[in-house]
Amino acid sequence: MHINLHARVLASGLLYFICFCSCFAQDIRFSQFYQAPLYLNPAFTGTSDVGRAGLNYRIQGTSSQSNFTTLSAFVDYNFVDYQINTGLLILDDKDEFSGYNSTTIAIPVSYDFQVSDWLAIKPALQFSYTGNRINFSDILFADQLDGQGNFMGQTAENFEGNRVNFFDVAFGTLVFGQDYWVGVAAHNLLENNITFLADGQEILQRRVSVHGGYRFDLSGRGYNRLRRPRNAPERSVMPSVSLVTQGDFTQIDIGLYATIEPVMLGTFYRNIPVGDNNNDAVSLMAGVRKFGFTFGYSYDYYLNHNTVSPGGAHEFSLTYVFDLSDPNKPPRSSRLLKCPLPI
Repeated sequence: MHINLHARVLASGLLYFICFCSCFAQDIRFSQFYQAPLYLNPAFTGTSDVGRAGLNYRIQGTSSQSNFTTLSAFVDYNFVDYQINTGLLILDDKDEFSGYNSTTIAIPVSYDFQVSDWLAIKPALQFSYTGNRINFSDILFADQLDGQGNFMGQTAENFEGNRVNFFDVAFGTLVFGQDYWVGVAAHNLLENNITFLADGQEILQRRVSVHGGYRFDLSGRGYNRLRRPRNAPERSVMPSVSLVTQGDFTQIDIGLYATIEPVMLGTFYRNIPVGDNNNDAVSLMAGVRKFGFTFGYSYDYYLNHNTVSPGGAHEFSLTYVFDLSDPNKPPRSSRLLKCPLPI
């Protein structure tokens, strides 16, 4: 989710603070963070053990004057014969009210270290290019109005332009076994200056995340990849946790997924107990997995009543897995330890 709401043009037209708002220097958060794996951690590239393509759509602030919409598309593939995984991630984030728009194209690459039949380590790098843009002609600044609210002319703010473009680098590592995973990722390693002001400074601070989970089998068969029947339906409960820090902001999500194929259900509580209490929320999730597709929906209900309610957030995800490998070769499940992600 976005950390702060953009400042708004007041009813009297006295102020609009969009250029300097710190929310532009903070990354978005997906409630269905494991359904946006490449965005969460580049080390999740290739964790489906075959090919995977997905879409994520989030709309936040549905009862406020401004809606934040985020669309993400990704594809990745596990080249099991070479232990290399690569993918492509496209992220588009927009404030419908101000017209601010940010688009990122990223290429993650990960490598599989199969330590044993029960342990794998996957380090990764990601290279990205981002373009931020805004139309300042649609914005009314405080110095354009007199004390009675009358328009006085152009603003004195000195803008470099209406676009800011930059390259960046991210790093991630994932450690997993047949029933658990632990990952850490660091984004925005170059800490670019993303201000629109000619002589200003607004650093895109590093985003560090730690995440993990454990899968409890409910089927009675276990998930040993050598013994589990091929295409056997999954029956499991997976407690998961995600911790994200960026500058002064901390967000903690803790909850669980329950999978009784084809149905997936989940619930998460945000910011327990030391996160940003202005953004505490409950996320309820539901999904269906069938014929290689996984569809998910979630709704965030904000619990803090001390500030203006942003109206909750809706999030949709769609993932499809595919296999382009030679069918005459041994199945991947016999050669590769698969990360037990809930997707």
